[in-house]
Amino acid sequence: MYLNPIVQENIGKLRKLGYVIIEPEEGRLCTGRVGIGRLASVEKIVGVINEELNKKKGN
Repeated sequence: MYLNPIVQENIGKLRKLGYVIIEPEEGRLCTGRVGIGRLASVEKIVGVINEELNKKKGN
């Protein structure tokens, strides 16, 4: 679903509006299949949040 053209178009719109997108990871999905779309790791999510907060502190 993540690679669906409509989903990708909407993600592109969000990026143009300035939203930060944390990309999903590849691995086993809830359906049992393997592919892109699983939730990013906690470490990755926290890392991106910290980066964004540090950018805002610098302004």
